[in-house]
Amino acid sequence: HVRFKAYGQSKLANILHAKELARCLQA
Repeated sequence: HVRFKAYGQSKLANILHAKELARCLQA
């Protein structure tokens, strides 16, 4: 993963994205 630099910043976005993705999959 080359996004290691923005990991801390993308951490929150990643969690939100994963949540939304799981929501879509559950639907």
